[in-house]
Amino acid sequence: MKPRLALRAAALAFAALATTACGKITVPAYLNLDQNAGANAMTIDLSNTIFGSVQPQLVLPLVGGIHGKIVVDTSKLLSSPNGILGTIVGDQITIAGPTEPFIGSPTGDTGTLCVRQDPNTPTTGTVLIRLDNKSKADLNFAAQATSSLIALLVNGGILPLDTSADDVPLQIDFLKLLQFNLNGAIKTAPVIQGNLPADVPFIGGAPYTLEIHLTSSTKASSDPLFADCSSFFQGN
Repeated sequence: MKPRLALRAAALAFAALATTACGKITVPAYLNLDQNAGANAMTIDLSNTIFGSVQPQLVLPLVGGIHGKIVVDTSKLLSSPNGILGTIVGDQITIAGPTEPFIGSPTGDTGTLCVRQDPNTPTTGTVLIRLDNKSKADLNFAAQATSSLIALLVNGGILPLDTSADDVPLQIDFLKLLQFNLNGAIKTAPVIQGNLPADVPFIGGAPYTLEIHLTSSTKASSDPLFADCSSFFQGN
């Protein structure tokens, strides 16, 4: 579809949403890691640690997804040419990663990585929805991770992973939303950078890059690795 026609179609869809769902609406959705859109992984830079000369980085592939909701006030839709603001609240993270070789582990590997929502701090954000393919979001992820390696290194066996990303581009298919079809209606690919907590033995403070490709769905992601993480996902 040509850009001008796409913009017109989006405007019509948005106008229809404004008239059919006037007022504040809540859109619950799963945002699943899309394995077809690109690599989903956390890469830890070990170059400045004691392992750097042997293993300069540790790449942890990821599967799973996030569940949450977007709340927007569509009554301001047609009167806001610069877009409308909404809020994002995530209430569930179910992400896992296969065991990977790691020279610093007594077993020689990381063990299965399990990542869940921090039960005390929700994942939050804001979203700016526009018709011109310039929608974007600010995201604040509040997560906790564990693995057999983390259990050895961190007191309590749980590593906090609080990360954020600003001005993350969103792809929104307004025609799908008009049809109440969330499957593939929202896509985003944040690249998040941070540092491991400084008190983690041997690799504390190491920088990491989290690259994920999220696609909305009506169904939760599933993977055989979740069996290894079921107890952790349930809060144990």
